[in-house]
Amino acid sequence: MGMPDVRSMPSIAKGVFEVRIRLTGDAYRVFYLSLSEKGLVIFHAFIKKSQQTPQKEIDTSLQRLRTFLRDVRR
Repeated sequence: MGMPDVRSMPSIAKGVFEVRIRLTGDAYRVFYLSLSEKGLVIFHAFIKKSQQTPQKEIDTSLQRLRTFLRDVRR
């Protein structure tokens, strides 16, 4: 998969991607972290209602990713 359905999100972190999903007129976004052979971590999903990703959604995704990475390192 690639553009326009999947794109890299380096503004969140290295290895993070966004999946774009359109269903019944709504636009959904899913952020995931690629962990190479270990798999994927889906850490945030939301319904997108504007052209630009809202800062609130970016902040929420960053918080969730940081929490996940912190917990994994314990």
